[in-house]
Amino acid sequence: MPQKALPATAPPPPKPAYILSGHLSPIHAITFLSKNQYLLTADASGICILWLLTTRRPIAVWNAHTNSILSVAEWSPRNLASTDRRIITHGRNNRVRVWKLQRPEDDVCTTLPADEGAVTGKAPWMVASLEVNALNFCGFGFCLAQEVLDDTAEYRDALIAVPSALDSQAVDIFTLPSTRRVHTFISLPETTGMAMALALRFLDEGTLTLIAGYESGHVFVFHHIPARGKWEVTYSSQPHSQPILSLAVQPEYFLTTSADSLITWYPLGSSGEEVVKLDTKHSGLQSVCVRNDGKVFATAGGMKEVAVLKLHTVLEERREEGKMSVEVARVRRETRKHWVAGGAKDGKISLWEVF
Repeated sequence: MPQKALPATAPPPPKPAYILSGHLSPIHAITFLSKNQYLLTADASGICILWLLTTRRPIAVWNAHTNSILSVAEWSPRNLASTDRRIITHGRNNRVRVWKLQRPEDDVCTTLPADEGAVTGKAPWMVASLEVNALNFCGFGFCLAQEVLDDTAEYRDALIAVPSALDSQAVDIFTLPSTRRVHTFISLPETTGMAMALALRFLDEGTLTLIAGYESGHVFVFHHIPARGKWEVTYSSQPHSQPILSLAVQPEYFLTTSADSLITWYPLGSSGEEVVKLDTKHSGLQSVCVRNDGKVFATAGGMKEVAVLKLHTVLEERREEGKMSVEVARVRRETRKHWVAGGAKDGKISLWEVF
């Protein structure tokens, strides 16, 4: 059978559907919130901006930290129909902070740094603050506790994994909002350098699992064994020659990127599959994110101006038939889109509707 001829030239890269301008410092973290209704962006100066995606306008602008922000996450309530949400931010000022998602009655600042320079208005309500180690630029690992201690509580406790304050190679796990340390000094007998990327999940029928990437290029998977009261290494590998920069976890596999040019796929569980490496020929891949169905991932690094890239998909929801208001129709369109958002060194955020 004759082979199909390849095109003479590669197709041009996609163009962003929107450009959000507001930050004056490089973008360090991005996450989508509330089923694609909001976009949270955080920069190197410690400023967070919460964007309403239906209007592409900010609804909250505040100084979350006095130094650059390492990572952000959404903390959803037990009742997913609730409009209440929490945001977790991790700054280089050695703090993990929890914020209540902005409400219209809160009257928080919406003035962009690009318009006024300084951010001096009212910030969202801070729910909790935790002192942590941020000396090695490692963002927190995060998951929700499975056990509910208080049936009346609106939120499950959040579990936060961060490098230990005593040894940057070890990892401590805290609960929020109590800020109590529940697991201490999860460490290795061998020298791997500092922990650089962390992920925390309940896998294998409820086993609390810590996945850690290190300065040496090693990756380790730890399982918590409650009966023994300790953590055990269930998997280890050193596919990278440079420090691990990011992790993305799915129920059956996880991905890592590094200061080298490799993207590495690892199996989770006892499948017996081998590690798969993809050489991108571009060193310094700083971020990797997997689509919700686990079939598509995106990554980016220091190439040109892109610093962070996130890929997000939203499952469509059935809605009641009948005539919709303009606002309801607009929200439905946004929550059905498959956005890719990229943050750049110039402080701009690009939105692509690629997949």
